[in-house]
Parts: sequence; C-alpha cells; structure tokens
Amino acid sequence: MTDLIVVPQVAHWQRLKRLVLDSVSSPITRRVYNLGLDEFFAWYPSLVVAPFVGKALRLIEYQRNCFLLHVRRVFVTAQGDSHEIAKASSYAITLTATTSGVFNPNHFKRVDVSVPPDSEFWLQPGDLLFQRGNTREYVGIAAYYNGERGLFLYPDLMMKVRVSDKLSLPYVHLCATAPPARAYFSRNASGAQSTMPKINQETLLRLPIALPPAAEQRRIVAKVDELMSLCDRLEAARTERESRRDRLAAASLHRLNRSADTEAREAFREHARFYLNHLPRLTTCPEQIKQLHRSILNLAVRGQLVPQDLGSQPTLQLLLAASDRARSVVAEEDRRADSEMQSLLAAELRWAVPSSWKWRGLADLVLFIDYRGNTPVKVERGVRLITAKNVRKGFVSRSPEEFVSEETYRTWMTRGFPRNGDVLFTTEAPMGNAAVVRSSEDFALAQRVICFRPYGAVDSDFLVLQLIAEPFQSVLDAVATGLTAKGIKAAKLKRLPIAVPPLAEQRRIVAKVNELTALSDQLETQLTTAQTESRRLLEAVLHKALATATPATL
Repeated sequence: MTDLIVVPQVAHWQRLKRLVLDSVSSPITRRVYNLGLDEFFAWYPSLVVAPFVGKALRLIEYQRNCFLLHVRRVFVTAQGDSHEIAKASSYAITLTATTSGVFNPNHFKRVDVSVPPDSEFWLQPGDLLFQRGNTREYVGIAAYYNGERGLFLYPDLMMKVRVSDKLSLPYVHLCATAPPARAYFSRNASGAQSTMPKINQETLLRLPIALPPAAEQRRIVAKVDELMSLCDRLEAARTERESRRDRLAAASLHRLNRSADTEAREAFREHARFYLNHLPRLTTCPEQIKQLHRSILNLAVRGQLVPQDLGSQPTLQLLLAASDRARSVVAEEDRRADSEMQSLLAAELRWAVPSSWKWRGLADLVLFIDYRGNTPVKVERGVRLITAKNVRKGFVSRSPEEFVSEETYRTWMTRGFPRNGDVLFTTEAPMGNAAVVRSSEDFALAQRVICFRPYGAVDSDFLVLQLIAEPFQSVLDAVATGLTAKGIKAAKLKRLPIAVPPLAEQRRIVAKVNELTALSDQLETQLTTAQTESRRLLEAVLHKALATATPATL
C-alpha cells in the first residue's frame, strides 16, 4: 500500500477507495460462513431487541450471509411535506447535502412554515439519511448526521433511519455506501420517471447487511478509516510529485520551443539532451505525449531538429528559381495560378528560422485547387466525397463516409482532380487541418477544403508539418475572421508566409519527425500498458492484503 508505483495516476485513487469499500463485506462474509448456526445465534440476539429476532432468524435460514438492516424507526416524509410545515427561520437540507456519502451542512434552503421543536422532521445526531429519489447512480446514497438537533429539516426525497444502539452506525453507513449496496439500490429503484428512479421503505429495509459482532464492526470501521486516510496521504504525495514533474516537463518543453540564436545553440542542445535523456520519467500521461508531438513539430519548422548544410544556399536559390518558372508556365494556361510573387501577409508574425532558409507566400509554392462553395448532392454509394471533417492534422480519415454519384463527380470536379501527393487544407470548421493525399482512389472535394499542388520547391510532407505546427497556426489564427467559427479567405491564405529550407533538408526533417513521432507513439503505448498493469496490480495487492484476514483471525 505504501508503494506509490502501484497507483500510477491520481484518477486511480477513487478506484482504490472503492475497492477498499467493496472488500468490506468479504472478510465479514467469510466470518459468517465459518460460524455454525448455533454459534451465530449465541451472539446475534445480543445485538437486537426481541421483536426483531424472529424476523432476522427467518431470513438467516434463507440466506446465511444476508441480514435485514436492523433499525429502530424509518421516517419518510410525504411528498411536499417539507415545504408545507417549515418556518421562515428554518433550513431544509437539499439532496446535494448527502450526495457525496458524507453529510455536508453547506447545502440547504430556507423554508417557511412553523415546525414543532419535537417534530421528527428535525435531524438529530445519529440519523442515517438515504436518498429515496435521484439518478440511478445516486439513488439510495447514504450519509449520517452528527450535528445539533433542531438545525436542519430533511426533505421529502430522503428517508431517515435510526439504527439500534447495539449496532455501530459508522459500520452500517459503511456497508450502505459500499459498491454492493450501491448496486442493490440501483437495481431495485423504479418509478415513472426514468431520470429520477426511487426506492421505497420496503426496498430499504431489505438491503442486505452482513452483521459481525460489535467489536468486529468497530475494528472494520477503524481499518477502513485507516486505509482511507492512507489513500488520502498517498494521493496528496502523488499529486505533489506529479505537479513537480509536470512543471519540470513544461519548463523543459518551453526551453526547447524557444527560438535559439547562434550564441544559444549549445545551450539549446544541452536542454534537448536533458529532455530526451529523461523523457520516460517526464512523460507520464497522454497529455504530455501530445505536448511532445507539438514540440517536435515546433522544432522541425524552426530548423532546430536537424543540422543545416551551410553549403546548400546556391542549391536552394536554384530550387526556388525552378519553382517560380514552373508557376509562370502554369499561370499562362491556368488562371488559378498567380504569375506574380505574393506580397507576404503578417510578415511581422514570422517565426525564427535558420538564415539559410527563405520565405515565400503559400501561393508562390503551390497551385490552389479550390472547390469552396456549395456542397454537391450526396448519395448512399458512389465516388467518395472528402469534406473538412475528413481532413485531420496529418492524415485523411475515411470517417465519416459520404459519396456523390459518378455523374456528379464528372460535372463537379471541373477545377482539377486531386492526385496522390497533393496536400488538402481545411479553411473553416475546422480551420487549419492539413494532410497529404496518399491514395490513387478517385474522390470529390467538398466546400471548405482546398487542394495544394506543389510546384517543386517544397516537399508535400514538409509543407504539412509546417501548416499544422503552432507557428503557422498562430499566424493563421491572427488573420482569420469569424466569431463562432473562424475561417480564412483564399486571398489571404495565398499570402501567408512559408519558410523554405533546401529540399534535402526538408526531407531530413520529415524523416526525423517520423522517427521521433514513432518513438513517442511507442512511449504512449508503453504508458497505457503500464497504467493497465498498475491498475491490475493495485487490485491484486489490495485483494491479497484483505484476503490475509483468514477465518481463524476474524
């Protein structure tokens, strides 16, 4: 129990506590089964008053480990009573006062009509409150009151129970809130409203409660309190430990994502080595894997992921010149291409890149094939239709599946047919998703999706990395318009800045991103597996610890 490795996430502490409660009945059940009836009858009558003994014995003959909850009285208000008999200076608790299983005096409301001081509607110390109506998850939830008499009234959606002085109230409450009891109430609740099922007094009184001797009840409560307290301390220690690790991981990623000038290159490499050397320890949850993916992309588009070839400057100039010539040739025959170079939009928002890279407007590098406008008529089967919902960050999903007819495909796709290696980009709802086409299958494009066809200066995979990375996404968001759903007009999109390294470097960057992404995916898989194994280990350790309570020691 003291080994924090057994509980890998804060979310597992509630599961641990449920397992502790669930196991309450396990040693008790063994205790009862290992008692002979004569031995059991010798101590059970000492707990109850005479009128209830016969009823309990008849139930014992039917099921030896299931006993009727022994109560002195059950108080049930008629619906609406709590509103009709209250007074202005009085307070009635609400359902939320007991929903957690522990009485919370901060949840109440004022009521108006006078209530006699001796009325059973007033709560008094030792009252056990059951919610007789709530959602199926909470119906029957119980909490007991230990405050002063006359402070609170209980509402019509609760039943008030007073157990025998011979029984331990905390033990009865413990059993009433354990998972078996919760399942019992949920299973037996009924009513006209499915959203608010109810239990009645008969259901409550038939709640199976296993009753060990009084001394054992007190020991069980003490042990549960001890284990719950230990859970709380371990949870607090684990939370603090995770908080420190999260802060360290965030600081490390922040340093990696900062622009590194020439003088800071060595410091940057030192930060990168630190993070990568401690990656398994710093990365303990899926959200940190996502942050790692974002950091990899940021490093890639800033030129900090692979070394630059300082002798590649002439090659890049030739590459851009050839791309410009290809664009001019296309522009002579296709009005979609722009013959003139783009004046950069939001040039002041450009991010830091190596001095060997060059900046170009997006339309200087790719041909825009734009099908924005009305969406074609859809059919159940035919040619696949790719919409903005299909284009994700880095890949094209086949879900949701939509189709157009062959005839519609031929008449609709008049602006050009997408082909393998093109880049798809979403302009709205969602804005900024991009992926490379990796299929030879015919498909139609719907509105809010633009197809980019590179002229030759930029690799399609590198372009997608840049389009979905945070630096370009920040520029895109700054120039987009719209309140509920932001979008980008093609005229602005064409002028957005794109950083262009040498083609060989682009391909090295793509290869390195794929390598690191594969490693982070593997780490995520290992993390998920480790969490599953830890959860199973937690359950096994707990059940084994509780199983050590053999009949001989009970």
